[in-house]
Amino acid sequence: MRSGPLYSAAVYGLGDSTVSLLGFSYPVLTEPIHLNCKNGCQTMRLRYGQRALLRDLSLTLILISAAASGAGFPCDASLTATESAICAKPALSQLDDILNQSFKAVIADVPPAQRTRLYHQQKLWLSQRDACGTSERCIGERMQQRIAQLNEQGANAAAGIDTLIASIASQPKSAAQGLMDYDNGLASAWLLYLHQFEPTSGVTDAEAKHREEVAYAALREGDGFMASLFDDIKNDPETSRDKSVMLLLRMSIESANYQSAPGDGYRPFVHCFIFQRQGRLAYDTFGALYGSTRDAGAPICPPDKGLFESSGWLALNQAMGPLTGSIGEEAGTIRFSSYAEWRLLNLQATVSPELFLSSEISGRKFATSAQILQRLKALTARGAPVIKALDSAESDTANWLQRAHLFPGKSESRGDAYCEYVAADAA
Repeated sequence: MRSGPLYSAAVYGLGDSTVSLLGFSYPVLTEPIHLNCKNGCQTMRLRYGQRALLRDLSLTLILISAAASGAGFPCDASLTATESAICAKPALSQLDDILNQSFKAVIADVPPAQRTRLYHQQKLWLSQRDACGTSERCIGERMQQRIAQLNEQGANAAAGIDTLIASIASQPKSAAQGLMDYDNGLASAWLLYLHQFEPTSGVTDAEAKHREEVAYAALREGDGFMASLFDDIKNDPETSRDKSVMLLLRMSIESANYQSAPGDGYRPFVHCFIFQRQGRLAYDTFGALYGSTRDAGAPICPPDKGLFESSGWLALNQAMGPLTGSIGEEAGTIRFSSYAEWRLLNLQATVSPELFLSSEISGRKFATSAQILQRLKALTARGAPVIKALDSAESDTANWLQRAHLFPGKSESRGDAYCEYVAADAA
């Protein structure tokens, strides 16, 4: 390990609080980041705190209201016998609310031309449900069956639009034509993206203007807090048009319940191509944004598995576990912002290595490799495994770099500097 290149020693961001890692003090995120503003930041901080408080109060009131009703229809209206039975039983009311939300989600995700058929299917099912009379078991079973059907329909609808989105990189015009059939916020945000960044897509100025209104309205309806943050960033004089378009897309993706790893209701990311196509703008927009646990849901694509699943990197991550774990103990929920930035750097390191080497990330803390080694040695038993693992991680990085990106294998000006940069970001 050489003493020349710089090492990035882990926590970076904005704010007044700090945590300590390897004997260095680093700032942690105590408020929203990536604002890139000069004159409006103080006002932004105040409004952010007020909105967080108001949002918590609003959610409390919503939950109280839901507990009083629960069903997907008003329980104080004129009801059928089945509806009265649903309102009388909290478990049935909750199922009915889930069913109602599932149906609304499917309606929103399909093209308008398909909605008449879905409304007809729902009407038929309601008659089947009402045939249960007041039998709780019958009503509950039919609700569960219907929820399963709607979830399947929702997954198919999501797959349809995701196939179009995934084709944007290779067929932007065809993708745009397909997305025109949808009127939801996600499709509209992508059409705005196509207009802004893919001129061959054929999206007109008038269509883009309309789609921006639709995407913003969907964001406002789905998450008022997120929409308010979008307003603050968009209206800052330092925010470019490209940035606001990319931010609206990021928030629309974030609201669509994608997941970065398999699990229940798994919907894999399909936007990962934009990091290669848009470079720094995409990386600057998709990272930590909220300074809270919300950043755990940042739509950051996973890095190239060929590097970070190598034996050297697995050993390094294991060795660093006790050290990075202390960050969570000291930083609280704000640590999720730093975790999101680490994930973003891992992605950038494997997808855009040249950009990664040239990037200057706001608030990033660097130390020389000699300083890092000195601190690791001072940790004695805890530091020794890290020192040992670093050499293997560097070797694996050099091999991956040759194979995946054709950098010279023994180049001290590029290959070794890259290895040390990447290894330090995991530390």
